Amino acid sequence: MTTEYGSIDLHQAAEFFRNIGKTVTIYEIKENDLMIGGVIVINNIITGLIVHWKYRNRGIGGSLIKIMQTTHNHLLLQCRKELLPYYNKFGFQIDKPTEVDPNSYITNQLYHMKWVKT
Repeated sequence: MTTEYGSIDLHQAAEFFRNIGKTVTIYEIKENDLMIGGVIVINNIITGLIVHWKYRNRGIGGSLIKIMQTTHNHLLLQCRKELLPYYNKFGFQIDKPTEVDPNSYITNQLYHMKWVKT
């Protein structure tokens, strides 16, 4: 999939993590053989939920989250502050903000979020 950050091959990324002993699950949504949304879950951590830019704001990311929630007992992720309300809609709660080094080049504080199946 091509994103604003470049080309992403979820299967190639998953293979890398499997080779170093991680448990990896890939979720994809396709339309006419084009992957329009996807995510990799590594050891219950959501990494890189992506939706093709032409298909955003159509519920595809939410569908991926709901699919993950049917197959996992708990999930973790990190996100920027402006995405907190989005993930709250799916039952994710802030676990803790990350500690930001004042001398770091990173300017956006990330928040650890968790979801637990009830």
